[in-house]
Amino acid sequence: VLPIQCTSTSTGTSLVPFARIESTRSSWAFPKGHDHQAISVDLDRTLHGYSVGEVEIVVQDDDNNEAEVEAGKQAIKDFLQRFLPNAGDKPAIGKVEDYLIRYRPDHYEACVEGGSIQRKVVP
Repeated sequence: VLPIQCTSTSTGTSLVPFARIESTRSSWAFPKGHDHQAISVDLDRTLHGYSVGEVEIVVQDDDNNEAEVEAGKQAIKDFLQRFLPNAGDKPAIGKVEDYLIRYRPDHYEACVEGGSIQRKVVP
């Protein structure tokens, strides 16, 4: 449970939560195949009904891994085309951004105007 307020003892500055977002996550692993690297998929669903997912491939952290990175990007595109052909039709929106658009539109607009969120949809 979020505290109602957190106050810094050194500055007296307070932080007050503006949202409480709970979600359920399911994680899936697709092992490396002959035509793709191992793929991880995380799907989150919030209590207020929003769902969002992440598709990930881990590549080596080398100086010369550009080919592996590009192969990973292509494998993700191929995976999405196979399982979610409409996934790239519109930009993804995160859980907090969705919450703000639905329940705190004034806070959302302030975040857009302040530059901390880039508008992806017209609320």
